[in-house]
Amino acid sequence: MKFFFIFLIKKYIQISPKKYRGRCVFTPSCSMYSLEAFKKYGTIGGVYLTLSRLKRCTSRNSGEDLVPDKLNFYLPKWLRYI
Repeated sequence: MKFFFIFLIKKYIQISPKKYRGRCVFTPSCSMYSLEAFKKYGTIGGVYLTLSRLKRCTSRNSGEDLVPDKLNFYLPKWLRYI
């Protein structure tokens, strides 16, 4: 399942309009952040981190925001790499 989301994110990066590239207030951009989150934490962790990042995406927040080393919620080990 995580490979499907990774595929969708990569296709989004390829076809996204050029006028929107480089306008993200965070470093790395939201699409690169979600790509890394899915690769690192699987489907459930990737969805959680991507949605929490999109919730924080406002003009008041900016700067470097990297994928955390540990998740803030309990995720059983067998669910991490679905």
